[in-house]
Amino acid sequence: MGLIGECAKGGEGGFGFERRAERAYSYVGKCYTGPMAELVKAVVITVVVLAVVGALWLAAAMLGLLKPGAEREEPYRKREYLLSKAEMMFYRTLLVAIGDRWVVMAKVRMADLIQVDRSKVVETGEGKRGKRSGWQAAQNRIQAKHVDFVLCDAALRPVAVIELDDSSHDEEDAQDRDGFKDRAMKAAGLPMMRVRAAGKYVPRELLRDIEGLVGVG
Repeated sequence: MGLIGECAKGGEGGFGFERRAERAYSYVGKCYTGPMAELVKAVVITVVVLAVVGALWLAAAMLGLLKPGAEREEPYRKREYLLSKAEMMFYRTLLVAIGDRWVVMAKVRMADLIQVDRSKVVETGEGKRGKRSGWQAAQNRIQAKHVDFVLCDAALRPVAVIELDDSSHDEEDAQDRDGFKDRAMKAAGLPMMRVRAAGKYVPRELLRDIEGLVGVG
């Protein structure tokens, strides 16, 4: 109990680990020599380090800095609305225009509408690895992008895509994104139309444009 007793004595100020380590080293020097002394010193260092880590963890827990994973609060909050005011106005007109002919979906991810055609993938390297990296690059381009509205049939098969463009779409980077969406939908064979955001829409005219897009009358 000699070494343990020495290390267990508290120091003045803080946690007293430094004084405990000094006393333990002193005790080791008096009681042990040669390889045994080095071994015991290593044990002392390990004990002190574990004690410091444990004390810090305990202090953090007492201060509320550590919480169980199930109770951890993530940095998110609910959006007030799914659609902007302009999008909601168009959405309501769209529902009036199409009636029960199609189902309207809003804010749909491109990757849920179209998929990468492996036969069209351009290889960026050699062999299967190059094919894989080409597929991943194409997948990444549609993974985080969405379209405004999708018309589906009763079985929820996509029939057409509608993008509502406000003035922000006039910016160069937005035009690049829009151009990619247009090309991607065309390549996938999914009809797509763009409607300029306005203060008012005419349901009859909107329906006419949609029918012309999907080829029905």
